[in-house]
Amino acid sequence: MTYCAGWKYADSVYLFADTAATKPSSPTTSHSSFGQLHAEVRGEHVEESLLKLVPIARGTAVAFAGDVYLASQVVEFLKDRLAPDENIEELFSTLMSNLGPFDPGRRVDLLLASSTPDGERNLIHWDTLRGLDSEVSDYYQIGSLTSYHSAMTPQVLAHLVNGNLAADRVLSVMTAIVQSYGVHDNLVEMNVGGIIFGLAVIRARFLGKRIQISFFITPSLPLSLTSPRSSARTYWL
Repeated sequence: MTYCAGWKYADSVYLFADTAATKPSSPTTSHSSFGQLHAEVRGEHVEESLLKLVPIARGTAVAFAGDVYLASQVVEFLKDRLAPDENIEELFSTLMSNLGPFDPGRRVDLLLASSTPDGERNLIHWDTLRGLDSEVSDYYQIGSLTSYHSAMTPQVLAHLVNGNLAADRVLSVMTAIVQSYGVHDNLVEMNVGGIIFGLAVIRARFLGKRIQISFFITPSLPLSLTSPRSSARTYWL
């Protein structure tokens, strides 16, 4: 499984996700970039090896959790079919007709975040068991993290929002906080881990491929960048 979340704030829509994958084969490295041991969990191996944030169209990206092969099929379907002014309900109905019915044992959850230049923001939760989430929300989270951590994330976000943190700083702060969960608890045992990647679609700056990617790293570990201290880095694609 994994841990992903999405939320709306100010004129932006945000996503973040871990990079751990659960698979039957042995890991290719012993530790994640953040120093977590790639361990065997309930007969399978958990390894940092998968980016679960995928831009699928201009101003639109998804995060996914669950069966990786099936999730890849879903993402490719959306990439091929999503068009400007697309009716999302009809698009996912077509997806269900083309790829379904789905095996309950191979569940996939997906968060879709989009923003337009004129300020319209959308955040959607869909899964292979129930389809589109009927409860519209400004915050969703999916994956296998404990209820303790799952409750903590929206509480922290609420404090940031109430404190009127600048929209361009929210992502760096949230990815750093979620990354810190792995300092205090062995997230690999929950099938979660690796670097936490975040993505923001920001109306005022969304032109072409201007999608913000932030992540928190410890450069003193293997697979690192070059600073002697931990730091939050931000990149633009």
